[in-house]
Order: sequence, then C-alpha cells, then structure tokens
Amino acid sequence: MRFDGIKRIVNSIKFRLLALYFTLYVVSFLAFMGISFALLYNMLNKNEDQFVINELAEIAGKHAGGSFDTLINICNDEIMENGFTSLIFRLHANGRDVLLPSAEQWKDYPLRGLNRFDTLSERIVFIDSAKGGMPLKVGTTILPGGYVLQVGYFSESLAQLKSNFMLIFGIIFLPILLVGLGGGYLMARNSLMGITRVNQTAASIYRGNLADRVERSENGDEIDQLSETFNLMLARLELLIGNMTEMVDNIAHDLRTPLTRLRGKLEIALMRQRTPAHYQEVMQGSLEDIELLVRLINTVLNIAEAEAGTILLNKTSIDMHHFLENIYEFYLPMVEASGVGLRLGEMDKTEVRADANRLWQAVSNLLDNAFKFTPPGGLIQLSVQLCGAEVAICVTDTGTGIAPSELVDIFRRFYRHGEGKDDKGYGLGLSLVKAVAEIHGGRAAVESTPNVGSRFCIILPVLPPGDIPHGPQ
Repeated sequence: MRFDGIKRIVNSIKFRLLALYFTLYVVSFLAFMGISFALLYNMLNKNEDQFVINELAEIAGKHAGGSFDTLINICNDEIMENGFTSLIFRLHANGRDVLLPSAEQWKDYPLRGLNRFDTLSERIVFIDSAKGGMPLKVGTTILPGGYVLQVGYFSESLAQLKSNFMLIFGIIFLPILLVGLGGGYLMARNSLMGITRVNQTAASIYRGNLADRVERSENGDEIDQLSETFNLMLARLELLIGNMTEMVDNIAHDLRTPLTRLRGKLEIALMRQRTPAHYQEVMQGSLEDIELLVRLINTVLNIAEAEAGTILLNKTSIDMHHFLENIYEFYLPMVEASGVGLRLGEMDKTEVRADANRLWQAVSNLLDNAFKFTPPGGLIQLSVQLCGAEVAICVTDTGTGIAPSELVDIFRRFYRHGEGKDDKGYGLGLSLVKAVAEIHGGRAAVESTPNVGSRFCIILPVLPPGDIPHGPQ
C-alpha cells in the first residue's frame, strides 16, 4: 500500500515537472561553476606562464653572453629582489648544476624530468610536488655559451583558486539544492494550478453543480486556453442538459393528454360488447392518436439532433428560385381549401448549400403556421432576398400577428402562441425551423405586428461562386 502511494507520486505530472526543473537547475549551476572556474584558472595560468617567460627574457638580457658565475650572480640578485617565496633557479653548464637559493627548495621536485634541456627549451612545464606541496612551473632556455637556465615559479595562485572554489562549492551547494527544490516545487505547483482547478470543477459538476466554471488565469497560456475550452464545453453541456430536462418535462406533459385519451377510448370499448363498426371507429381514432405521438417524438428527436450537431446533412447546391417554386406548387391545393391567398414575392437568383429535405421541412413549417393564423381572405407571400453574403427565405402573412412580449419565446420548444394553444399542435414547428437554420450555419428571425401580420425568415449563408458541393456532412 505504501509502495503504491510512492509510485503514484513518482508518476504524477507535478513530480516529473519538479524533477525536470531540478535537474536543469542543478546542471545549470554546475555548468556555471565549471565555466567560471575554467575561465579564472586559464587566466591565472596564462599570467603565471607569462611571468616565467618574462623572467627568462630579463635574465637572458642581463647576462648578454657573460660567464657562468655572472649568471649565478644575476639569479641571486633576482632572488633578493623578488624574495624567496615565489622564484627558484637552476643553472647547468659543463657538469655543474647549481640550485638557487638552495637545494632545499628543489628537493620535493624530480630533477630528472627537467634534464631534457633541448626538448624543454622555450616551454613551460608543470611539476607537482612529491610531498603534496605547492606545484611548480618551470621555464627553460639555453643561453649563449651553452648555459642552461631554468626558472621555477611556485603556482600559489592556482592552488589557492582550487582551494577557494572547493570551499565555496561546499558552502553554497546545499543551499542551492534547497533553493532549486523549493523553486521547482513552486513552479510545478503554479504550472499545474490550472489543471487542479479543472479537476476541482469537474468533481463539482460530477456532484451536480452544473453552473460551476473553471476560474481562468487570463494569462493566455495553454492551461488558460484549456480552461476556456473546458468552460465552453460545460456551457454547452449545461445547455443541452437543460434543454433535455425541459424537453422531457414538456414531452411528459404533452404525452399525458393523448395517452389518457387513447387509454379512455380503449377502456370504454372493452367495457361491454360492441359492434364491429364501433371497434373499427375506436381503432381508427387510436391510430390517429398514435400517429400524433409518433410525429411528436420524431420532431423532438430531429430538434435534439440538430441542436446537438449530430444530425446527418446531405448538403447540395440548391437554386432557391426553383426550390421555392416547387414549394409554392405543392401548397396550391391548401390555398383553395383555406380561402387564404398564396403568392410568390421577390425572388432573387441565388444558391445556398443545404440539405434540401431539411430545408423543405423548415419552410413547410413556416407555411403551415401562416395558414393556421391567417384568416380567410388573407394573403401569404413566399420570397427569397439576397442580402450581401446571406440569403433570407421569408414567409409573410396578414394574420393575427404576435404580441411583442411573445417574440422572445416564439422559437422555444413546446411554446404555443395565442389561438394555437387550443390546436392539436405541440409548439415544435418553429423550434425545428430555428434548429434547421442553425445547423446550416444560419439563423431564424421574426418580425410581427398584432392584427397586421408576421414575417418569418430563415437566413442562410450564400453559396460562394465556384463552390463545389461535397457529399453528406
């Protein structure tokens, strides 16, 4: 159980971010320390080498072809001038080997490695002390007369640099690690704060709080964009769930009446023996009620699919002039039966890309409502108008009109206007019109004046010239 907890922590994003940050932090610190040490070491090393080279040149200049004893005196003068702490000399000629200021200063350094005079000439060699003392830098030159001059310089600066760096590194390394861990933890926590808020909001929604939203940081980073997308998804889900709840409530309410009526008819028919004609009449009435229920359910499903964006559309290029002429001819028989006039109004030549069957269904719903609310002697006009990049398919009537207070609810599901409330309809026609318009990238609009008439429009994007229609979407 404890191992599972450790494994869960190690596998968490926060731990991985912390490990990545800490690793980069430590590597950067070590690289900084290493580069700083290398630069300082190289600078001091070059300075010491140059000092030895300058000392060789100075002594060679003072000697100027003199005797071996003169060379010894010059070196002694240099020792007196610079002190005994940094410079030592070795002079070699004709079997004589003179160590200055004394052999004591040279005893910890192997002289055998310094005897290859020809190969060491004009070079600076670095020799470690055999007993752990200060390292020695030795420069060699051959003077006129075959005299060999070797200048040794105790590399105290380099040794001190190494010592100081090790001391500084030992003192600050642990605090640097702690600062890195703390900074990494804060960075990982702040980076994942947005994900934590998303997780908390998701848990709140799981508990039933559909109105909860993720608090955004407004800094525009990827986590903030995720929060915005998550909030948009939540708003969509809340809308769909709210619509579904409302739809279920309305369906339950509107199904109760026809189901009760259907049940009553059947119960009365079964109470006593009836004639075949009576049974046939009851069955015919029951079929009509069932047909209404099936129509209601199909319409609700169509609206739900359209609003959820899951409906399958077979989009093609539609010539609106020809399309509305076909609808006009289809409704001519209703004109004679209702006593309401129907005519074609302004018919701009334009094309839209839409599902012809869905668009026919939407326009038919607008015409059905127009016939329902227009008294005999009235007029209905079907038109299509091009307005910039949009086309408006409009149905205008001279019917009863709609009060301004009802316009905000007219496209709501199961809303029945005025006299239509006593009709057998369920208030779904205009909701379907709105859903079909929106699933095509358009919208539905209405203008109405009580006792004057109404104008309903389906506004869709115009098909751009040269656009090639694709298959079902």
